Amino acid sequence: SIVPNGFYFGKHKSIGSIEYVMPQTRQTEYDTISFGLQTLSESAQIFRLESDLNSYSLEYELLRGRSYIKLNMGEKQPDVYSSVMHITDGMYHAIKIIRRLSMVELYVDGVRMKLEGGNKYSRHTEQQRSFLAQRRLRIGSFKNVSQWNGILAGLSFNRQSIFDSLFNTLVRSGDVEEVQPDINTGQFILIDPTAIAVPILSSTITSIIPINNNNYTFEFFTNNITNTTVEVPSVGNIYHPNPITPINQKTETSRKTPFTWLYKKLTHFGIRGLLIGSILSICFLVFLLFLIVHL
Repeated sequence: SIVPNGFYFGKHKSIGSIEYVMPQTRQTEYDTISFGLQTLSESAQIFRLESDLNSYSLEYELLRGRSYIKLNMGEKQPDVYSSVMHITDGMYHAIKIIRRLSMVELYVDGVRMKLEGGNKYSRHTEQQRSFLAQRRLRIGSFKNVSQWNGILAGLSFNRQSIFDSLFNTLVRSGDVEEVQPDINTGQFILIDPTAIAVPILSSTITSIIPINNNNYTFEFFTNNITNTTVEVPSVGNIYHPNPITPINQKTETSRKTPFTWLYKKLTHFGIRGLLIGSILSICFLVFLLFLIVHL
């Protein structure tokens, strides 16, 4: 399905945020916030709904891959909910958070998630509270201390589209920019800031085929694994190896003459090694003659 327009946060590795200020304060018993999220960041500040004096607030953020919802209904410390879910995989996920008085529900891709914690407010009716004096909705790095890389799309607050109908009222700051889905796939293209270009080399399969004279022929076959769309500069022959024919054969000779053996030894050890060996041999012969004469 085609995803709605959204905003890219931290594309250039800096902090970015969006703020929506309501025309007047509101008092609500129920709140629903839904949006699409696409990120590879394990930790991210997603949004914070707060009252005029910050005494009431509802936050949602990711910390080391775990989801945290913080609800403060006028107390000194918030009620904290948490859940483990795999949404930092770079894929697009639909998130919905529902607050019913002092209770919170979390849905991911239409599935209700099990929340841990959240035992500060009792389920008894006399303890249920309304959210008083709602005033601001901060989106992105609402604490201005955490940078993350990802896309938020189609954010809706109490059935009102924040990114569409209220687009002109949004205050953007820092590293945040509008983004549209790809015209061909209808999906967002997420840029991984930690990704580096890795060259795709050819795989080489070596087979050893015996022949009649107990020697061996080595055959090399090249098979391309895949193609890459990233242009990588040439450094020596690492990314652009010399062309290899489908079959390269290298066969050793079955018989070696003494002259061939001596030639290889000379080319391997060099003239210096031969001279040293000759001097040692002469010294040894002189020593033997000395023993023979004196015996």
